[in-house]
Amino acid sequence: MGAVNVGLNAEFSRSSDKPFEWAVEAAAEMGYQWFEP
Repeated sequence: MGAVNVGLNAEFSRSSDKPFEWAVEAAAEMGYQWFEP
């Protein structure tokens, strides 16, 4: 059976008008290894 990986979508950063780089760093700090722009 295949593995399931949980990622985060960049939409969470749009409501606060943060740049893409901030969103990637914030996701990494929360422990996410996969990120969808």
